[in-house]
Amino acid sequence: MIKLIDCSEKAASKNCGYYFSVDSEAHLDNPLTLKLLIEQNRAIVAPLLYRLYKARSNFWCKLSFEGFYAESTDFMDIVNRDRL
Repeated sequence: MIKLIDCSEKAASKNCGYYFSVDSEAHLDNPLTLKLLIEQNRAIVAPLLYRLYKARSNFWCKLSFEGFYAESTDFMDIVNRDRL
């Protein structure tokens, strides 16, 4: 049997200053990513991750009534950083 541990709860119980989590399919190219995120000095920072030349990201502009992804007219503007 595999025991799953909620790492965010474990970090909180140890009074950690930071908790960094990245999904296995994410690829961070900038070696300073973690440093830059910490320098934001905010309680929660989540970078926009996207796939080059694809309409895929970790950000959903709009949700359906059921809480799932819904198409949005400004999605690509946000992913391409034309709209913040």
